[in-house]
Amino acid sequence: AMGTLRTIFGADIPAPVDYRITRWSADPYARGSYSFNKVGSTPEMRDHLAATVDGRVHFAGEATDRNSFATVHGAYNSGLRAADEISG
Repeated sequence: AMGTLRTIFGADIPAPVDYRITRWSADPYARGSYSFNKVGSTPEMRDHLAATVDGRVHFAGEATDRNSFATVHGAYNSGLRAADEISG
């Protein structure tokens, strides 16, 4: 991967200080799964999944993002949304 990055950005980019690898398919709770829309569902249904409970419990995850569900981008955006809700 670093070889590809250096080809694109030049040889002077530094090596990573640390990294993490996620084995999503081996996660016993996710097993590589993601959400999908069933026939007849609406974007508002995802809003219900994202709704806070009593202003104290907040939900994030790709399933709570109405525009980019089933993607890492949707998971990231939902985390930003939940953090924004928490910070007020």
